[in-house]
Amino acid sequence: MNHALTRRHLLRSSIASSAGLAGAALLAACGGSGAPAASTSSVAGSATLSSSSAAPAASSAATSVASSSQTTSQAATSSAPQPTATSAPKAQAAAPAANPQAVTYTTPDVDPLLAHEKQAIDEFMQKHPTIKVDVQTFPDAPDFYEKLKVLFAAGVMPDVLNQETKYLPGHVYQKMIMELTAMMNTAGIKQDDFWPLQWKKHELNGKMWGIPIESEEVVVFYNKDLFQKYGVTPPPTKWDDPNWTWDALLEAATKLTQGADAAKTWGFNVSTWWVYDYPMIWGYGGTVLNADHSKSTLSTPATLDALQFRADLLNRYRVHPLAADLKEGLVKMFGAGRIAMNMTWCEWAYYIKDVPNLNFEMAPTPRGKAGAFTRAPSDCITINSQTKHRDDAFTVAQYLTSLDGIKTMVASVGLVPALKAALPNYVHPQDPKVANLNWQVAVDAEAQGHVQAQDVTIKWTEMDTLLRKEHDVLLANKETAQDFAAKVEPQINALLDSIPADQRGFIGD
Repeated sequence: MNHALTRRHLLRSSIASSAGLAGAALLAACGGSGAPAASTSSVAGSATLSSSSAAPAASSAATSVASSSQTTSQAATSSAPQPTATSAPKAQAAAPAANPQAVTYTTPDVDPLLAHEKQAIDEFMQKHPTIKVDVQTFPDAPDFYEKLKVLFAAGVMPDVLNQETKYLPGHVYQKMIMELTAMMNTAGIKQDDFWPLQWKKHELNGKMWGIPIESEEVVVFYNKDLFQKYGVTPPPTKWDDPNWTWDALLEAATKLTQGADAAKTWGFNVSTWWVYDYPMIWGYGGTVLNADHSKSTLSTPATLDALQFRADLLNRYRVHPLAADLKEGLVKMFGAGRIAMNMTWCEWAYYIKDVPNLNFEMAPTPRGKAGAFTRAPSDCITINSQTKHRDDAFTVAQYLTSLDGIKTMVASVGLVPALKAALPNYVHPQDPKVANLNWQVAVDAEAQGHVQAQDVTIKWTEMDTLLRKEHDVLLANKETAQDFAAKVEPQINALLDSIPADQRGFIGD
């Protein structure tokens, strides 16, 4: 079974890389020339999970519990969508060993993000002593979202989910999560309090299915000392600077690419996952799919130009490392001054802040003829449609997406809060190692309209698999952008044609 590469894979890769453990597959996710090998997971048998009821904030590991007991599907509450026979794989999964009176919460996150989530849960229980929350994680599951399907089919999926927004439409149409519109209205959760795009991502057919919690704006990290050493003008601090174009980035990267072999410095790096091409594609005036996500637009001239430029950074201009050049690990190489610029999500600052003597900053992505744009994939809180703790589960979800919850879970770890009231905590973090960084650049991406939504449909995983495989061929210099588009476009169109009419309309992520 093929699984889509996710931000959580990149997170784990970054952690491994910072510890000097990144293998070729992990390097590919963080910026090498190939994508990780597809994972294979078993959908039957006992489930191993980590469960924590009131874990300390600093905890980096939860207790692992194995359970072989099996349960049948629980009846959903009257207000929740009813699961159908095709909602999830027909498989049995072990029932999590959790307090049956507690609300269960799950997340794909690992430390340090997981520690902050546990801290927020602890703070919630201190303020709501009558509601107990069990935190469940599945560190041994190759794919968190496939694991959720198995647990849902067995009637034991956790009550509250912290999930990536790109999986929201699938969960809605598989009837795995509750509609939240009425409950959000009653609780006074208002659209005006959130970034417009981040709110709209969680709305489908006029109904809300998730509460926005954060987004991860992609920016350019750069080594200030390298720019000074080679006499290169650093990137601007604000968006839409007319002098900060993709051609200007190439010019700077060319000047910053110096030396050879183990002493070589590379001018620019970005993950080889195709979704990181979006800022270039949008800047060039291109798109991946049309506006209603019914047809591929990869073969349009603007998109082809952007894709070819992406490949040329590695193969024609040689300012970007290949996987073989990143064997020491991305964090280590950036910290050692061997990579001058790395384009990635803004919270990466928290993964490099402890590198000794590293003088770095954040800047906007460059502009093209259509403007400067970036991707900002997001996470949200959703509720299991089968929950037996409907009201308590919503109380947990409401707290985690409130100002108090977001300050602990999101703003203190470099994730951009979806709730605008939490922005001061984000822009002015307490950690002195990151306190003086240009966090405003990520906020301005939302505030000034530089964020666009990725083309997510219920066929996202399948589309990602197709594009990821062929994108590797493009970046390996084995085909042109035109060849790439000609191969994948008919397959993508066939996927999009297979989406039922009543399962369309999601804005994207």
